Amino acid sequence: MRVVFVGSLPEDVDQARRSVLAAMPETDWDSRCSMQDVLQAIQASPPAPGVIVCEMALPDGTALELLAALRQLGRDIPFIVVASTHDQAAMLQALRMRVDDCLVKDAHFAKQLPDAVSGAISRRSALAIQSQHQIQVLHVSAGDGGVTTNTAQVETGSRIRFTHTGDLSKARRLLSGTPFDVLLVEVDGTPGALEFVAEARRQMALDAPIILVSDELGAPGEHEFHIGAMKWVTRDAQFEARLPLLLEDIWLKHTLIK
Repeated sequence: MRVVFVGSLPEDVDQARRSVLAAMPETDWDSRCSMQDVLQAIQASPPAPGVIVCEMALPDGTALELLAALRQLGRDIPFIVVASTHDQAAMLQALRMRVDDCLVKDAHFAKQLPDAVSGAISRRSALAIQSQHQIQVLHVSAGDGGVTTNTAQVETGSRIRFTHTGDLSKARRLLSGTPFDVLLVEVDGTPGALEFVAEARRQMALDAPIILVSDELGAPGEHEFHIGAMKWVTRDAQFEARLPLLLEDIWLKHTLIK
């Protein structure tokens, strides 16, 4: 794996290099001193680095400007920022830009670097696998699937796959035998829906996120979340259009937390 460290102070570069190579001796280490140096090297000598570790302040810009330039080139490379303790605003902006990690440049930063590098690689690998995963959703509704949620329309062009049932007894059997990623429950017109959710979470030990759907406007009460639901969604004209993104977002957050 190739690690590119971007920094201008030789002692910092050497300290980081020794720490990473001691923990990860197979690493192909490369050091650069400026933003333009990195951009020219990446465009001139593929393959791309496995990870870029970049100090916030560079002679010709900042780590965040380098990150933005790489993304404009279509290079989505794991990116770790090293910032001084007084760069709180810059560190916050780095997190908003979804860097893979942000380290404080103190006396211990070099010791933390190997874990940060391996962690960034592991998370990217997990996300790549997850991006190919078909999200299996158990859709529980007493009404016809086309009358409540048009599951066929939601599946089109997405990686969402529904199993539909309006029978709570069948839903219990399905949950017992199939590892669903999300449980989507239509509350309106499904007698016993909330009791079923509470049972699934507590007695059946369901770990998957649960989403409740209702035609009723207004915020849910505390009871719905107390029984184990992760989100309450009100059906509106855009509900089915935004449902694939909602399901993906809920599933991915739950997977990363685990």
